[in-house]
Amino acid sequence: MPQTKERPTTLQTATPTISTTPPILQIDPGGHKSKIQDVTFTPDGRYLVSASDDKLIRVWELETGKTVRTLRGQIGAGDDGKIFAMALSPDGRWLAAAGFMAPGHGIRDEEVGDIRLYDFTSGKLVTLLKGHTNVVLSLAFSPDNRYLVSGSADKNAIIWNLESKALGSRLSGHIDHIYAVAFTPDSQRVVTGSYDHSLRLWQVRDGGLITTLKGHTNKVYAVAISPQEDIIASGSWDDTIRLWDGRTGEFIKTLANQGTQVGSLSFSPDGRYLVSGVGSAPHNCHVWSIPDGKEIVTYRGHDNAVFATAVSPDGRVVATGGGDNQEIHLWSLRDGKLQQRLSGMGAAIWAVGFSADGRELGWGKTHLQQLNQAGKLEYTITLPAKAEDLDSKQFLGTPRKLSGSNRAFSRAQDKWHDWTLRTRKGGNYGKGVTMVIKPFLIFANKTAPLPALSANRIKAMITVPTPSLQTENVLSVVG
Repeated sequence: MPQTKERPTTLQTATPTISTTPPILQIDPGGHKSKIQDVTFTPDGRYLVSASDDKLIRVWELETGKTVRTLRGQIGAGDDGKIFAMALSPDGRWLAAAGFMAPGHGIRDEEVGDIRLYDFTSGKLVTLLKGHTNVVLSLAFSPDNRYLVSGSADKNAIIWNLESKALGSRLSGHIDHIYAVAFTPDSQRVVTGSYDHSLRLWQVRDGGLITTLKGHTNKVYAVAISPQEDIIASGSWDDTIRLWDGRTGEFIKTLANQGTQVGSLSFSPDGRYLVSGVGSAPHNCHVWSIPDGKEIVTYRGHDNAVFATAVSPDGRVVATGGGDNQEIHLWSLRDGKLQQRLSGMGAAIWAVGFSADGRELGWGKTHLQQLNQAGKLEYTITLPAKAEDLDSKQFLGTPRKLSGSNRAFSRAQDKWHDWTLRTRKGGNYGKGVTMVIKPFLIFANKTAPLPALSANRIKAMITVPTPSLQTENVLSVVG
């Protein structure tokens, strides 16, 4: 394995600038507010870096457990700025972040797949790497710090030359989104994993395809390569973790079937252990020994999916990010004992509802993990008598504990006037609900074609009767 010189992690404080645009006020709870996509330790092990759908990168000082720096590209509503992938170079010099980097949906679509390259020490944005035509879902630096590889929903991966900050090779061949990328220890080969159920092994020098790795029976969501050997580990929604030869791509063995979708994979620095995250219930993380596949630890500390894992440089601590409230847990690789929890104040809201008279708003923080019944109402607050008072400085009062039944509150309904909600089996995201959009829908008395859409979180079908057309219009969403 090539030797890389570690850069001491010394974070610089950026000089504040005065904006000419009106500020957007936002509460900072001190932790992530949405799905944690990636976590990584700095080379010296003093800090942990995390990235989230909440559009924020946080740098945590492990000694204090506090956020000491944040990097944000966008703020406000919408997809613009959501971070789906983040990576830190082995020498600690470069930080790459990507995801949904523009408004999209017809607005600056060509910028959605941009990758931001930061100088990690200063936090300065150095350049934008442009080449993808859709959102970027995975990133990895080469062990020799010379290259970055990115995987995208445009079904391509790109190898970037960090010296020239330019596109080196475009890797084409997958027929679905690429959610996983990694380099071999000698930085000579790249592996990509896709929703098309396959992996592909490529040459770095010219982008040539070495071979296609087939065997998984569902989407490949995670890939890791041992730092000490050319062993590829792949994790799939078929619940299995497979091992492959990183030189030839030949299948070695099925390491484990963890009984749940594999959400993330990370090797220990010595290559002796593999950590796996989880994408479906039960939400347990695992430590497997290599190469025998013996389960060393089952970590049961999270209460929801974990898509971000990392092992500390000394190989002693595992970081896992996820759960209902998007917490980062630091626990012992050897025995699974929780050592530290990195999180903010408050908790996620899983349920809302209005009282029958419209005077009270109710909400709850307990996640029941049931379709269309995410949680129960636990608290309430009295709303102003007039709608315009919501924009005033009137104090709404103190939230109260909700006593009694939730039946007095209106929540999600499956029928309202001519609108109905229904579901149908199918879909490409493992939730048993399909999305079908009929060709036309009426907007402001105009008939317009609808583009193909996809979503993986909403699980409802909206049927809109349209008398002027021969068929009803169906808007359904993938789950």
